Amino acid sequence: MQLDSAPETYLDANIAKETLSGALRNGSLSLFVGAGISRSTTRGFPDWVSLVKRCCDEKGVDFNARKKGSNTYLRKCMETVERKCAKQEFLSLVGTKLYQNVQYDIQLMRTDLLVALGALVMTSVRGGARAVVNYNFDDLLEWYLGYHGFTLDIVSRFPALTTRSDVQVYHPHGFLPHMPKFNDLKTNTVILTEKSYQLAISSEVNPWNEFQRSLMGSTLGLFVGLSGDDPHIDNLCNKVYEQIISKKRILGFILLLDTPTNRQDEQHRLARGLIPMYIQKYADLPTVMLNICQLAAEL
Repeated sequence: MQLDSAPETYLDANIAKETLSGALRNGSLSLFVGAGISRSTTRGFPDWVSLVKRCCDEKGVDFNARKKGSNTYLRKCMETVERKCAKQEFLSLVGTKLYQNVQYDIQLMRTDLLVALGALVMTSVRGGARAVVNYNFDDLLEWYLGYHGFTLDIVSRFPALTTRSDVQVYHPHGFLPHMPKFNDLKTNTVILTEKSYQLAISSEVNPWNEFQRSLMGSTLGLFVGLSGDDPHIDNLCNKVYEQIISKKRILGFILLLDTPTNRQDEQHRLARGLIPMYIQKYADLPTVMLNICQLAAEL
């Protein structure tokens, strides 16, 4: 598996899939998953805007729908909500609004994207992802994998002693589980407000930042369910590509909708060693991910 060609080389879809399948086969692939994974279930999980609006409505915070496209505005709204909450009430509120229409059942398990993500994570002879960095607060992925009998090592805070398991899942932005058996892993903070986001992005001694940079530097990343314009992840990728990898190989791939905006940002991502893989619609994600598994099995 060669990773040291010019980043533009990997824009070829066939080369991209061959590279990812090789990393999966070799055990050098890591997954970085965002809110698009939970949202794809269409069974109750709110998108980012809906979650913020639910919390604002609960605490009487004005919500300007015309500004909902701004992540900064949404994080500032959540900061206002937090100021209106008593101690520990904020996390309870977020968790309640996150799961208020969610039911873990057999229908949810049949979600195509969950099936595809599970296929990448579940180790077999053709390989499996080494780790999952989950930027979501929910335990949907943990519930899905556990239901299939896989042992999980969930890391929601540092320091943590990792154990032997089928799958390691990391929650750098916080963890608000729905399942009682994960309650002791619940974090006392989440990265959801503008203040918490700024602290996370600016800290050089944040162990989560150190961990993510280390993982990005030692594995090939596949970024799924992320918008592609998160300044925190952009900052991490830039530092790894420039300082750790030193541009000697690509950093990873990000699955994105084929839109004019994403096409315009292509060179920005390539300059960070992050290769966009374009899809026409979100429903294409499972096919692309399962195809990577299938190619790995044929190697």
